[in-house]
Amino acid sequence: MEKDQLRLSDSSHIAGKSLSEIRADPEPYLTYERLEKTFPFEVLKFNPLKVPAELLEWFFFRLFCFSLFDRALECIQMLGFPENRDVDFDSFVVFAMRAGRKDAIEKLMKLHPRPEKLK
Repeated sequence: MEKDQLRLSDSSHIAGKSLSEIRADPEPYLTYERLEKTFPFEVLKFNPLKVPAELLEWFFFRLFCFSLFDRALECIQMLGFPENRDVDFDSFVVFAMRAGRKDAIEKLMKLHPRPEKLK
């Protein structure tokens, strides 16, 4: 009985997965709705290589909203600089300007292979 209570207290909305298992490897279970409700400490832990491709734009948006520019730069470097992500890099510049993070913009410009394409 006690074992069942423990299992119930750790149950999740995903069949066959406990909350503990999802917290240990959350990226495969991400949805837009879940990502929208993430806290800064959760977004910091996500591995961008495991985030579903269709959610990368929102993943970066969450990083930018929380002013997590250093982590965003790390994630950008991990993913490389595909041209289809340039719109995300433009958003990075806008959010960093609003936050007064000139240093973050300068780092992005140094790392980006196409800095002239950024607005």
